[in-house]
Amino acid sequence: MSFSPLLVGVEQAGNVRVVRVAGEVDLATAPALASALEAVGAADLVVDLSHVGFLDCEGLHLLAAASEAQRAAGRGFAIARRPGGEVARILALAASTGFGELPTHQTRGAAIAAAQATPAAISSAQI
Repeated sequence: MSFSPLLVGVEQAGNVRVVRVAGEVDLATAPALASALEAVGAADLVVDLSHVGFLDCEGLHLLAAASEAQRAAGRGFAIARRPGGEVARILALAASTGFGELPTHQTRGAAIAAAQATPAAISSAQI
């Protein structure tokens, strides 16, 4: 088994902050993801897991906490992930066991659109 370092970057896509993640999210690498998620600030958030090959329960808990924090603050949250693979399976398993439904999308663009489309992201002029 080889070690895959976690690469995390934050970028802006319109009004949405995108946290790009590549590698494996596990107990050893989760603190890097946690730091990036905490640094997002007051913005709608997309976590792009398209280049993540492994996600353990520590990563899953970070995503659930970020989702809840965004929801509590009235901001949008979505996850981009590949259509298949380990990450898709763990997210589906979590949803099927009652852990919580995380808003996942198969493309980064769809995730960004979903994060922007939350009720909190719609201005009062649009209502």
